[in-house]
Amino acid sequence: MEDNVGAEPPAELMAARRSRRFRIILIVQGVIVAGAVISTVLALTLRSSGDSGRPAGTGTTASRPSAAEQSVAASPTVAVAQPGVGVPTTTNLPTTFGSIVVTDQVLHAEPASPLRYQIVVHYPAVSGLTDSARQEQVNTQLRAPADQALAGFAADFGQYPAGSGDNGFATVNNEVQVAGKLISTRFDTVFRFPGAGSLNQGTNAITIRLDTAAPIATSAMFTPDGLSDTGQRALVLGLQSQPDIAECNASPGYGTKELRAAVASTLTGQGGGAVTVTKDGLKFSFASGSIGPNSCGVVSGTMSFASLARIVDPGLVTLATSA
Repeated sequence: MEDNVGAEPPAELMAARRSRRFRIILIVQGVIVAGAVISTVLALTLRSSGDSGRPAGTGTTASRPSAAEQSVAASPTVAVAQPGVGVPTTTNLPTTFGSIVVTDQVLHAEPASPLRYQIVVHYPAVSGLTDSARQEQVNTQLRAPADQALAGFAADFGQYPAGSGDNGFATVNNEVQVAGKLISTRFDTVFRFPGAGSLNQGTNAITIRLDTAAPIATSAMFTPDGLSDTGQRALVLGLQSQPDIAECNASPGYGTKELRAAVASTLTGQGGGAVTVTKDGLKFSFASGSIGPNSCGVVSGTMSFASLARIVDPGLVTLATSA
């Protein structure tokens, strides 16, 4: 199977009209791997009825919705679950980080049609915070990327008529890190449009303070020097010492230029990559096709706080290493 980004739908879909009803059920399960919660997909069925038209483009990141994703939640023809709707169901594999417990949730939506597409959207929820209102704020933010992704996939897949093929699918997995007073979650997306033979892959992340429920933008993780051209050059040199990143970036047709562009885009929140906070440092992840060929998939490397001196914000280090 080819792993190319940006697969286009069949040309005959372009002029068709858009009308959709859906029925979606998502079931998810969590698995513990190397101290992080890695989400694993069990099942989801999406049925889209008499739908056609060109997919609006879900994008390559789980938390950066397209125009279709942003508008579909408000559409009266698509009932997409919103935060607080329904009863969340946790899996039997919660993970404990001190007093914080991370569990998986089941999303429900009401979309319907002849086509059957596998779609999975997975997101974490936390419990154990002393302030219930703050805990709810944290969980609302953790769920937002899942709602956006679900709405976007429903809109995109809903535009395909019968005969487009039943091989369309989408999954959004996540990896959760709890470091000190922070929870940092990376969302990885893989999807294929119906009838296409290629995959789209991307990654994005959200980091939230558990003590205040305030989100921390990627750019706020770095000092002004770290965001400068000189700082980014130093960061690129450090990332090129990470085995997986170095191997992928050394592929024919790729090199320092592509890695620098991906770093700049990630640090300024323009997509293409993600930064998550661990108790030991920052984990950098890049979408397929950004720093190397699509066959690399999402590529990651972790740099210690010590190696990021003068690049990473000292306040972030304090939050990540505080009890």
